[in-house]
Amino acid sequence: MVSRILLCMLVGCLLLSLPLSSSSDEGGGVIISPFSGKPVPRFESLRYSVVNGRNGPSQRHPVVWRYLRKGLPVLIIKESHDWRRVRDPFGDEVWIRNTQLSSSKYVILKRTSELREGTSIVAILEQGVVAQLHECGRRWCEISKDSFRGVVLSEDIWGWDVFEREKFRLRLY
Repeated sequence: MVSRILLCMLVGCLLLSLPLSSSSDEGGGVIISPFSGKPVPRFESLRYSVVNGRNGPSQRHPVVWRYLRKGLPVLIIKESHDWRRVRDPFGDEVWIRNTQLSSSKYVILKRTSELREGTSIVAILEQGVVAQLHECGRRWCEISKDSFRGVVLSEDIWGWDVFEREKFRLRLY
């Protein structure tokens, strides 16, 4: 009896020490990470204008991507203690140290889009523009870029809704 309890405790400890894997890749839902206490998958953004993406969760792993875009949204799909496995808007997956990420909400335009305020066009935003996200509904999202603020079609942006729009494999057009 004691050996069964010890075996169960050992298996439990081993499972807790593994990096968290989101069940969403297999078609499941959100889970809460024991490392951050936040849901996985979720969107965050790059905190700095230069961020290294590595092929493993430590600084010993080589840099495979150097991101040069502060605010670029990324989808967190796995976590370990200090590292996050992310998918970028282009579908590439790398490990980024958690201190390099921010919970600030940003999106990237998948295509050239009209930024509207009511019936007026405030600006034309080009594909690839990164903008700050304020709020989203099913059809429209309120964003701002520089001194411009308005709404764009939610289907024109990446980085706001894990389940409804992304399907985890979205590519820029």
